[in-house]
Amino acid sequence: MDERAVGFDADLGARLRAGDLASIDHDLAHELWADTLALDELAAVLPPGCPGTVDLEADPYGVQYWVVRWEW
Repeated sequence: MDERAVGFDADLGARLRAGDLASIDHDLAHELWADTLALDELAAVLPPGCPGTVDLEADPYGVQYWVVRWEW
């Protein structure tokens, strides 16, 4: 496991909850094999500061997953 993944996942999880999808480190995401580019498209339509509701957060086999809803 890449040690950087723990901090990256924690940061991304906090951003998903807060609705703050700007400034995601896409270079690090690419190195960790995390596909985050679609979050830029979501950030373009998500109202600023719109919090997300996490319905699922799990890391089976060391891979972090979230299911998040935003309502506005």
